[in-house]
Amino acid sequence: MYMLERACELELIARTLDAPPVQIAPDVVRKFADRMQKRRSADEYGLMEWQGLVRTVDRKGADYRC
Repeated sequence: MYMLERACELELIARTLDAPPVQIAPDVVRKFADRMQKRRSADEYGLMEWQGLVRTVDRKGADYRC
């Protein structure tokens, strides 16, 4: 999510400078998509983030556990 936010931030900065958008080459997009698909299929993908979110909710005292 950080990388997406950073990319959007940089896009907005570039637009304020009247810079033309830069298109990412299709082969780069395809390689990244393949790499992310492999990462997402791993059992541990997103586990640390999820555990962190659960700790955050627990610290706030939300009663959601049965």
